[in-house]
Order: sequence, then C-alpha cells, then structure tokens
Amino acid sequence: MPAGTQEPAQGTTPVLKPIVAAAEVLKEIVRQYPAARPLFGLLGIVAVVTTTGVVFLYDWRVAFVAIMICVVFAAIIVAFAALTKLGPQALLRPALVIMWAAVALFVASLVCLFSSVFFHVPLDLSTWLTGSAASPPIIPSEAEEAKRDYLELIDAFNKNDKERYYDGFAAPLDCFYDAPNIDIRDKRPELTGELSVRPQDIEFIRMDSPSRVVLCDRGHFDRLQGVGRRLHNKAIVMQREDDRWRVIIETVRLQSKCYASPC
Repeated sequence: MPAGTQEPAQGTTPVLKPIVAAAEVLKEIVRQYPAARPLFGLLGIVAVVTTTGVVFLYDWRVAFVAIMICVVFAAIIVAFAALTKLGPQALLRPALVIMWAAVALFVASLVCLFSSVFFHVPLDLSTWLTGSAASPPIIPSEAEEAKRDYLELIDAFNKNDKERYYDGFAAPLDCFYDAPNIDIRDKRPELTGELSVRPQDIEFIRMDSPSRVVLCDRGHFDRLQGVGRRLHNKAIVMQREDDRWRVIIETVRLQSKCYASPC
C-alpha cells in the first residue's frame, strides 16, 4: 500500500474491505499527482458507457469506441499537465490546435448528422427523430414485374448480350437524358463497363398507369478504367409493350429537358 494510505477501518465488512482499500489508494494518487484527477473522471465515463453498451445494448463495439475516445482524451490531459510546468507560452500553440480541431470536428459532425437525417447521406438516419421506421410502400405486382425485366436488362449488359439488352428498350425512347426520340443502339453501340444493380437498389416511385411504372436505379456503374464505381441515381420509366416491360425513359435530375427525374 502506498505511503500515507490508511488501513481500512476495523469495522468494515470483508466484502467492502477491497473497495475501501482501492478508494484510499486512489485518494493518495490524486494527492501526490493532482494532474491525474481528470483521468479518474474519464475512467468513470468509460465505466458508464461500457456498462450501458454491454448490459443494455448488448454491443461490445460501444464499449470499444468509448475506451478509444477516452484514451485519446487521457493522453491530451497528461500532455497538458506536463506542459503546465513549462509555463503558459508552451501551452498556447497546442491549445489553439486542439481548439480549432475540436471546432472543425463539431461542425463536421453537425453537417453529417443533418445530412443523414434529412438527405440520407452518408447514412440513412431518417428515423432518428421519430424513433420508428416508416412503413414500406406497397409495391404493385406490375411494378415487381417491371423490376424483374429491368434486372434482366442489367444482366444482358454485363454479359454483353446486345440483342437481349436492346430488346429491353422501346424504339425509340421517349427521353434519353436530355434528348427525345433516341434509339438506344445509336447511343450505346458497345456495352463497355459493368453494372452493379441489386433488387434492393431499384426503388419503386409510382405507377403512372397500369402499364407505366417509374423506378429509381440507385446501383453503380464501373467503367473498368481504373476510375472506380459511380453511383447511378437515375430515373427509369418502363412501359408494358406486348409481353414485357421496356424502358421508355432514362435520365437523371440534372438533365431534365424532356423529363423531370424524381430520383
């Protein structure tokens, strides 16, 4: 036991003796090293967050993140405690760096939180305010058929099956980005690159009529030229012709001369 600490009181029960002894040790550490006082506050925060994460949320990741954050703050506190011995001038530059870093981190966090809640970017936190997820829209069977035919079109593109791919478009298209009355064969004579579109990437928007459905393609396109993948986020309007659904409009929000994209 460190010098200056006292033995636990004789009347203390056996169960409480280790706790009382530990408290005396902590008091002695704070007395000899006053700069360590904030560290015990951090330890208390770690204990609370860890208990909450593990006991109530059943998630060890919460405890891990809390410990990592507190370790960083503990290092900063210890560093400042050592700098106090060098005079106020030694503290000025580190204090300014930490202050502006904290302001930048706080502002960036607010921007990301606002964007995630209202625009679903970079995360979808639209239910953060209400605490409950919105009920999923009821998708008509016609829209499900259109989605399946659109996925067949994507598969044809990736397999470079031109005839099957071209057959998935109306001839001509009502609107292809900013141009009306376009033949897809003229715009895409070669099927280069790779499409990554899963069923969950196709969002149902509305039925304009029993034979016309509006979808949003939120998949990705990779040109395979070393520049990475690009998010689609384009409007796809399909119309039932003969025995299948075909694309009659393909465009994005920034190109709306012949059709205003809802995506």
